[in-house]
Amino acid sequence: MQNTYWTLFVIALFTIIASIAFIVLISILLSKGKLGKKYFVGASIALSFAIFLGIYILVPCVKDFEYAVSGTYIEDKMTAIEFTYANDNLDGNGITQYAKPKFLVERTGQYIVLFATDIELGKQYIVRYYPNTKICEVTELGNQQ
Repeated sequence: MQNTYWTLFVIALFTIIASIAFIVLISILLSKGKLGKKYFVGASIALSFAIFLGIYILVPCVKDFEYAVSGTYIEDKMTAIEFTYANDNLDGNGITQYAKPKFLVERTGQYIVLFATDIELGKQYIVRYYPNTKICEVTELGNQQ
């Protein structure tokens, strides 16, 4: 779970830094006359999109930073209620793959959608997760009561 968090954090940070560096580079090329304005505008739009995407990913990572650094997480007993994402025939075998299950947190009675796989609906799990990035791991399967 921590490895997934740090991978996501590094990718988001790298995307932002690299995109800013490329915008500076194409600005220098434009000022020296080695790049047309059409190319500058197109590249700037694409790189601005990459920056915003990186920020969109980085903000939840920053909110969960203390959890990742300290090695802590939230752990709750949950019941899988439904899947919020289905991808038909992802690998060509004709089987629909389900992801992003919606859990009922038994302690609070609230619902939460997490990034988890290999979950069966209606079963209870002990789940460790980061609250903002929704990265989780199912640590224990409990019997439904």
